[in-house]
Amino acid sequence: MHCNKTEIDKPYAGAGNYTWNQTGIILADTASSTIPQAFCAFLLGNDTFYICGHTLGFVQSWVTGGASRTAVTNDTGDHIDNISFDKNGNMYTNAHDKNLVRRYASKLSALLLNLFASNQIYISDDTGNAVYLWIFGAATPSITCTQVNCGSTLQAPRGIKIDTFGNLYVADQNNIQVVMYSANSTMGTIILSFTARPMDLALDSQLNVYVLLDNGKLYKHKLIKINYVHAFV
Repeated sequence: MHCNKTEIDKPYAGAGNYTWNQTGIILADTASSTIPQAFCAFLLGNDTFYICGHTLGFVQSWVTGGASRTAVTNDTGDHIDNISFDKNGNMYTNAHDKNLVRRYASKLSALLLNLFASNQIYISDDTGNAVYLWIFGAATPSITCTQVNCGSTLQAPRGIKIDTFGNLYVADQNNIQVVMYSANSTMGTIILSFTARPMDLALDSQLNVYVLLDNGKLYKHKLIKINYVHAFV
């Protein structure tokens, strides 16, 4: 079944229809400088990415427009799957092969972080093919997201992000696409498709979407306005 990309109403002040540029531009990495088994990308502010590779063993930072990436942690040999920050700017990484989480003291301004206190969390389950909204202390999730428009379902979802309007974005890994769930909805809409698997994603303050693919390339997909031409007979 053929699925068309969505054209969404702008989810903040202003009228008109918006969508994401489908081609995107490569921000980081070419065939000669790929990220080994690229798994995660965390956008801090609007221009600095923290990037991990599953077999890299350390975290790198990369400033948009910069000539190269910089190591920001020592090489621990960890198989890192995820990067996160708390409201004080401390960084956390997991070690998939060692069953542990490492905490790195903040060297960053907490003012750059766009985090909000909450009693709930979204969890992606790449083996269960679902994303769950879980309230702390609850025995079961309050929302389960598996369905995608056109009759399909999530397949090995990985990276997830929430925008300030409560919309959920999912890197639908094995379907090689990004899916968006509107706030409180359990039916996803395809917004981007690829030829390589999306592993993680990020959003900036303008709702541009950044996608890290398993080929080590990081793409930026800009939110753009669709101008319709109406013909009257």
